[in-house]
Amino acid sequence: MAPKRPRTRSAARLAAPSTSAAPPPPPRPSSVSDESDGDEYLPKEEGRRMRSNDDDDSGSDDFADSDDSSDESLSEASRERRFEWRREENVPKQFRFSGHPGVNCDRLHRESSPFKAYSCFITSEVMDLLVKETNRCHRQRPTSSSSSHVKRWHDVSREEMHTYFGLRLLMGLQPRSDMRTYWSLDPITSHPVFPKTMSRDRFLQLSQFLHAGDSSATSPDDDGLWRLRPLIEALNRQFSSVYTPPGRVTVDKFLLNFRKHSCSDVSVRGVPIRLKIEAYRLCVSDEATAGYTCAFSIYAGRGRRDFPKSTKAIIDLMSAADLFGKGYVLYTDDRFTSPALVHLLQIRNTNAVGLVRPSRKHMPTDLDTRVRGDVDFRSTPTGMLCLQWFNQNPVTVLSTMHTSELVTERTRFGLERTKPRAVSEHHAAVRGARQLAQSFPDPRESMWYKKVIFDLHNMAVVNAYCVHKAVGGNLTFLEFKRMLIRKLIMKSVSKRTDVSPFDP
Repeated sequence: MAPKRPRTRSAARLAAPSTSAAPPPPPRPSSVSDESDGDEYLPKEEGRRMRSNDDDDSGSDDFADSDDSSDESLSEASRERRFEWRREENVPKQFRFSGHPGVNCDRLHRESSPFKAYSCFITSEVMDLLVKETNRCHRQRPTSSSSSHVKRWHDVSREEMHTYFGLRLLMGLQPRSDMRTYWSLDPITSHPVFPKTMSRDRFLQLSQFLHAGDSSATSPDDDGLWRLRPLIEALNRQFSSVYTPPGRVTVDKFLLNFRKHSCSDVSVRGVPIRLKIEAYRLCVSDEATAGYTCAFSIYAGRGRRDFPKSTKAIIDLMSAADLFGKGYVLYTDDRFTSPALVHLLQIRNTNAVGLVRPSRKHMPTDLDTRVRGDVDFRSTPTGMLCLQWFNQNPVTVLSTMHTSELVTERTRFGLERTKPRAVSEHHAAVRGARQLAQSFPDPRESMWYKKVIFDLHNMAVVNAYCVHKAVGGNLTFLEFKRMLIRKLIMKSVSKRTDVSPFDP
């Protein structure tokens, strides 16, 4: 469909002088080559750093000033040039994509089993780490229960740990209010797979002593996640190396909820759960592998930062996945996006599209939309578009690859709706990235580090399914999980001669 001209406010209002605009500069080229380093719009002081502030809503997304007075004047001048908002159509400066997406594991093919894809992420290294630390934890803290059958402990093996996580996945397919009901003798609530696979006491033993680090080691002052650090590093290596994402990615923030003390207590207004840990993941946003996690990070509330928390999360994730300088398109929501962040991404040859809060620093102050369907926009000489579209409320977006073009879409109710292309593509990218990630129920776990272990395991299962789709597999996610669960727990069943095979 031919692009439509955006409906804006009256011509008289648009002709009024802008409080944040400056005289328009000469026309600029419409594209940037791969070799361009953006010197025409970079500040002279490359070493300037972002102000560190835990409160991202405070607008502390500006670059810190230099100590030298002459550098301060250059800093102010370059800042004014960077965010010179004008009432002109944007000329995008889109970087050419130079990545090589695909699966980087030669042993995977279309007929590979779900367990083989799963083993690319939950490797023998990861399993051996969990086995070693779980056995160590029991030796350091033997059970104090007076029950003789609970006291009987033998070291867990790699196969038994696979079985334990297989049962955890099966609990996600058939959730119950109480974990013990899976072993109930009541025929109404019982589930035959669990007692055939592992006794209830053994399962509770493994749940009690499950660890991913030496709890007796000295806790570093600057790392609140020290007991999970080996597991986090091992999974991040696999996530970034097994699969190279296509050209569109998005950053998602999620909360790990729990009920007891943790390394970081983060309060979020409007969320009833008392304590939570903030985590971030860099996900593929489209194609068959939408939802694949390329890298993740967990905010521990400690350590020195040269950037605001949300900006540092994006820099760390993009660097861990090695995506800077390759022309990727990064989609963000209003918890991350700011003109300073978009400028930083432009420096690193990365395209950006994100919802933004109008109160962020260096945003234009004269955007005016009042009626549903209204569109108003500003642009900078560096190719940054700030567009506001009024739906039920104003929706503001920053983009380095869009104009104010409108598109017409059909809703799920069959109605046609006109909206800016930048808003439409952003919503589609974020929706695709979150679809698989939200397919697991929230495990009922009070210990924060165990909650993190289970969530990271679920993340690895989603990645295994995405890789299965990338190599041409045609299983649904439910079929994939059923086949994976069967493979994980059948070894334990085969060792018990008094039971018959089953179908989970």
